[in-house]
Amino acid sequence: MIVCLGVPLRRPLASVAAVLLLVQLHAQDPYQKPPKAIQEVLDAPAPPSFHPSPSGDTILMADLERYPSIRELARPMLRLAGARVDPRTRSPHRTPRVISLRLKRIAEARDIAVALPANARMGPPHWAPDGRHFAMLGVTDHATELWIGDAQSGRLRKAPGLKLNAAFGNPLDWVGGGALLCLAVPANQGPTPIEPTAPMGPRIQEHDPAKGKAAPIRTLEDLLLNAHDEALFSYYATSQLVRLDVASFIQTPLGKPGLIENAQPAPDGKHALLHILHKPFSYLVAAREFPVRIEVWDAKGSAIHTVADLPLAEDIPIQGVRKGPRSIHWRPTEPATLAWVEALDGGDPKAKVPHRDKVMMQAAPFAIAPKELAKLQHRFTGMEWGEYRDLLVLKEFDRDKKWTRTWFTDPREPSSEPRLVFDLSSQDAYRNPGAFVQV
Repeated sequence: MIVCLGVPLRRPLASVAAVLLLVQLHAQDPYQKPPKAIQEVLDAPAPPSFHPSPSGDTILMADLERYPSIRELARPMLRLAGARVDPRTRSPHRTPRVISLRLKRIAEARDIAVALPANARMGPPHWAPDGRHFAMLGVTDHATELWIGDAQSGRLRKAPGLKLNAAFGNPLDWVGGGALLCLAVPANQGPTPIEPTAPMGPRIQEHDPAKGKAAPIRTLEDLLLNAHDEALFSYYATSQLVRLDVASFIQTPLGKPGLIENAQPAPDGKHALLHILHKPFSYLVAAREFPVRIEVWDAKGSAIHTVADLPLAEDIPIQGVRKGPRSIHWRPTEPATLAWVEALDGGDPKAKVPHRDKVMMQAAPFAIAPKELAKLQHRFTGMEWGEYRDLLVLKEFDRDKKWTRTWFTDPREPSSEPRLVFDLSSQDAYRNPGAFVQV
């Protein structure tokens, strides 16, 4: 017996059948495709991405997948601290996929096809500084793997037994041409935290102007919601720093596992710059605003210098920046010299100050205090280092006027007068000179 609620008995039976049939058809409809003419436009191959080697004699040409499959989009994911993570592979929920890769030596006419593994979604290549090898991430159904390619033959080899943690950042960086620093899934980490059947306590948000100044609340997705989310974030963000020898694939663990956001080796190969997150976490901001300790480690994995230990940053003004050192990196033309930027206005773009940012530099062994390289009237937006140690390119942005300026300065002579190179509206597309080419 079929009972149709809300359908008057006097309505023709054919109408009732039509309604039921329509509901049934909608329930069984598969995903639809556009007409053939539109489908051909959507499926037209995109131009390949080019990855020239540092030596300048070889180019990798990669064809990227334009649209992810329904199967990939349907994979389970966790929304943690501003990121969407695939818990099975410790990678972002959606990763770029190279569907074909060709190796081209500029002096030769022919291309060498690089055979990609069939069971992995391969990411873009990362060249070694000497141009002899390149590294690629391969995401399978259960792990993120590391593959090393040979620049002569194009042959790929998988690093055996190594599972990378790419959930919250780039998990690899080259140490010279013969080794890699990798963020690996810790061995014997234990089971995934189990969600409690009942919350541990109420979720409390307190606003008391008497205890501090007002701060904006941004609308952000995928933030932590409760203590279980905190436990999941700690679990999936924990990595073991590993040094991998490319020739032998020998893995050497460095230090202890931690919430390592990234690890950047110094040009001398004897130091590494680490960003390590720590509690207290926040339910209001993403992981990039969590407390972070910035350390320099030696080649054995011991912390030898603390650059900064930045507190939780829930009070960053709209269009403002974090207090303390930021954009910390190794100077590429020195063995082990750090450079960074610090706000002079408390990170507040509305503050009236003669200069908003200063550029700092400090060399290993970090016994001498940092020295100031330059001050910027407006907000710092980037720096680039010249090859011959006499050039530092600094960029700044005036929020009120929507204006950009680019300066050339000599880092060897901080007291020298910088030279203004570009001075134009950020909205002036016709006069925009573009970006500096790096080789």
